[in-house]
Amino acid sequence: MSSSVQRQTSASAVNMLKVMNHRLVARVKQFQPITLACGTNLRKCHTSAKKDDSELPWQRDYYKYFLEIQTRFSDNDQYGHVNNATYYSYFDTVINHYLIKCCGLNTDLRTSNTVGFMVHTDCSYRTPVSFPEVALAGLCISHIGRSSIHYTVAIFPELSQQAPDGTSNKTEPGLGSWMDKVNFANHSLTACAVGHCVHVFVNTDTNRPVPLPDNVRASLEKISVEKQQKPTSDSKL
Repeated sequence: MSSSVQRQTSASAVNMLKVMNHRLVARVKQFQPITLACGTNLRKCHTSAKKDDSELPWQRDYYKYFLEIQTRFSDNDQYGHVNNATYYSYFDTVINHYLIKCCGLNTDLRTSNTVGFMVHTDCSYRTPVSFPEVALAGLCISHIGRSSIHYTVAIFPELSQQAPDGTSNKTEPGLGSWMDKVNFANHSLTACAVGHCVHVFVNTDTNRPVPLPDNVRASLEKISVEKQQKPTSDSKL
């Protein structure tokens, strides 16, 4: 290839790069307002999330039923604290403990054709717990629908002697004589995690929602905080 042809080819390549660069800059300028708008929305979302977090019931006196839960060695992840997903097993434990012990829920599908499906869960975290702590799970009912139960659940960490939070040295019984005594003095007054769960009870044959039995509803009302909350739209379930 002659030198003149090489110069022409090089000039063409340079011109092409200039055109591509010009188009790229134009595209970046075009999308810059969108990026800024997205950033603003993200900041708004973050602010909104923080506001919602502060409105959650973090204090122990909000809850009506308590169960101590021994963390397991396998609950810890590689960072040395209980993995976030494990908190949902703690929620399941305290919820079903109350349903079976206090509401007489029959979970034997050989004799019952009703089952509770968990249709919603969420959790907000503030501080971690880790093995071998004994966590305290707090439970209350935020709404009782026709076929649904809305739970609010919190996990309270075990107190360290170096960081007491003013808890009284008093051992109190739970909701009734059927529940073992809980040593509240060993646990923080403020939750490290708060979550919400929703059960919908259905017929196993039709897979359709069924009304909650009256005896179950009566037991749920004992730990309900629905009247303490702001009125919300009626549930269809």
